[in-house]
Amino acid sequence: MRFRLTITEPESEGDCPCGCGHGYDTVEEGVESLEEPCYIEIHDNKLLAFEEIIEQRMEELRNMELGGITETEFRQEMNSYRAQMRNYRQLIARYRAAITELRSWYYKIPWDQRDPQIETKLENLDLLGNQLDDKAGSIDDLLDELDDLGESKIVN
Repeated sequence: MRFRLTITEPESEGDCPCGCGHGYDTVEEGVESLEEPCYIEIHDNKLLAFEEIIEQRMEELRNMELGGITETEFRQEMNSYRAQMRNYRQLIARYRAAITELRSWYYKIPWDQRDPQIETKLENLDLLGNQLDDKAGSIDDLLDELDDLGESKIVN
């Protein structure tokens, strides 16, 4: 059994860091965009989907006979997975940068015109960013497990 991974990412569109195309003109619109469509796009549609691919591949490797994959094939596969994870880390960094930009934008608003709910929502966005970092960390751990598992199936 051979396995080939090909993952492509759409070009980024609009102001939203995930490339979903949701632009925004106000801090409130930016917060709403990062809370819902952008977070869901990154967490659910990218990270969780990638985690599922890795878990499926681990199951395939568990069922694979010793020598069922060459070192070259497996290294290429792992390099592809690691490259994709780097892309996701960059996406998370753009998400966090967008939060920082919104916060900066918010603090330029005169004090008497600020909405305290927006400040709370910005803090919640920081928590969502932390969740993305945590998920990426757990996927990194999963990739390490996959690497060990694949190595155990290679005959030298």
